[in-house]
Parts: sequence; structure tokens; C-alpha cells
Amino acid sequence: MNDQILRPSDPSQGLILLFGMPRSGTTWIGKLFDSHPDTLYRHEPDTWRLLEMPRYPSVSEADCYAASVRAFVESLPDAKVARVAASRPLLRKAYQSRAGFLMAQSGALVARAGSRLTPEFPVLFSSSASGYSARRLVWKSIESLGRLGVFVTVLPEMRAVHILRHPCGYIASVLRGERTRRFVSRTPINEDYGVFTAALASPLNQKYGLTSIDFKSLQPEERLAWNWVLLNEKVRQECCSTGKVLQVFYEDVCLSPKEQVAMMFGFVGLEVTRETKAFIAASTIRAHSGYYSVFKDPIAAAASWQSELDASTIERILAIVQRSPFATRYGRHPLQPPSQR
Repeated sequence: MNDQILRPSDPSQGLILLFGMPRSGTTWIGKLFDSHPDTLYRHEPDTWRLLEMPRYPSVSEADCYAASVRAFVESLPDAKVARVAASRPLLRKAYQSRAGFLMAQSGALVARAGSRLTPEFPVLFSSSASGYSARRLVWKSIESLGRLGVFVTVLPEMRAVHILRHPCGYIASVLRGERTRRFVSRTPINEDYGVFTAALASPLNQKYGLTSIDFKSLQPEERLAWNWVLLNEKVRQECCSTGKVLQVFYEDVCLSPKEQVAMMFGFVGLEVTRETKAFIAASTIRAHSGYYSVFKDPIAAAASWQSELDASTIERILAIVQRSPFATRYGRHPLQPPSQR
């Protein structure tokens, strides 16, 4: 792979995008990339500062958004708020001295405390790695998956990983988060009609023949299933033929993290370092119970939905997914932890 293409100094080039739906393993995979000593990781910056474009634009309108997308990407190295620049765990980089890393850790602690007073409280001593020629900027997002087709068009030198989780796993986690009030938005995710509204004016609607009345009459898990199908199929249609987007399944990463990380890193032009190998081991052999924790038993996490959703709910979800191109991947034989196989 050509390093001159993937590693130029312009932050809008050599860019790595890690995009998926919420509750799809994107935070863990994001931290796997953050473990590489050459990366500059930015955690959901488009959730902190909104992009000036719709969430589900058509690729035919890409030129309309090119300037604002490039400006947003160019601003990412200097993003200093805690939630973007200091997501935990904080990992040391090749462009940081030991003292610099300790200062960055202290700055992150102060920023997390300060962010309770103002969300814009900056992370002191946070590095943009501007003088480091091997820097690779990584943007992790759960907000902009529907925009990925536009980004592929207007950011020609980027590489992206499209992360998919089993629809039942995604839906079970979302419903659990809503029950425990983990989300900031007061509107339940199953009542977010944005992707469905966008699909009504696209070829997807011709394929599925849905109406807004149909959609609103569905059960919450059925609406979430349609959102999963429509959004991931939009990405598939717009990006699969470009050669710039790698489709990765969360369950595969859980089952074979070393092999899947090697595949993802190889696709974007990174080597698997000893730091990443150590993080893979640390994040998969000890589990924390937190909803957003990256330290989990990956097999158990991938299969947890089987004990959370009843059989009729699973059947309704899979009946919708079976109508999509993802039917062959997500059939009716669920993932089981090794102890249950």
C-alpha cells in the first residue's frame, strides 16, 4: 500500500474513519485504533460540534457539502474538549514523551472535572501531533454513518471502516440504554424518523414500498430494525464499489480480535504494533460492567442479546432483516458463546 497516498501531512488526507450505528462496538474498535502509537484519535467530534449538512444526504449532492466537510476535518487535530480528545482510557503516543503523556493525563482529569461546568472546557497539554510526519488522524463516529457516501466522494484519500453489529444485538443494547436513561437525547432512538424520511425519497423506498404511516405503526424494535436495514443498506449502495470502505462485523472482531485488527489495520495502512497487541489482550481478558466500557468479554458481549430479547421479538426483527441484502449474514442461527456451542 502506498504510504505517500495514505500518510501526507494534510489532515484531510490519510484520514481514517470508523463509522457505525450507536451501540455497535464502535468505541472498542475506536480504542483499538487509538492504541496505535502513530494515531491521533478523535472520539465522536460530530456529536460534540454538529456538521453543517443533513445526516442522510444523497451522494449526488456531495459537491454542496465539500467545503464544510473539509473544514471540519481540518479542525479535528485542534479539537481539545475532553469528550473528543481525552476519551478513556488515555493511551501514550510515539509523539509524546513520558513527561508529556503524564501532563496529558493530568490535563484530561482537569478537563473532565471542568466539563461539568462548561462542555467547552479544554484538555490542557493535549497534543495535535502537528509536527509528527507519521501521524494518522482517526475519526470515530456514530452520528455520520449516513454521510459516509458523501465523505468518500469529497475526501478522496481517506479510508473508512463501516462497523456493523447483529441487528438484534444493536436493538437489545439500545433498548437497555433507553430503559436506564443512558442517552442524552429525550427522543427515543426508535422514534428518530430521519433515516426513514430520507429513504422515502430514495431508491430504497421503491425497493421496500414503505410509508410513514406504516413505519409509525410498528413496534419500537421493528422501527429500530428498519432503521438498521435502511441506514446500513444506504452505506452499502453508496460505498461498496469505491474500494475505500471496509465492511467489518462486530461479532467477527469479538471472535477473532487479532485477525480482524490485522485486517482493518492492513486496509488503512497501519502495522499492528506491540502496543495494539497489548491493548487487545487487556480489553478482552478483563471485564468492567459499565455500559460504555471497552473492557468486556467480547464473546459474551456479542451474544448477550439472546438472553435480553424474547423469541417473538427476535423473530420480528429477523423477519425485517431477511428482506435485506444482509439476510445471508444475519440468518436465524444466533452467535453462541463457546460454552454453549
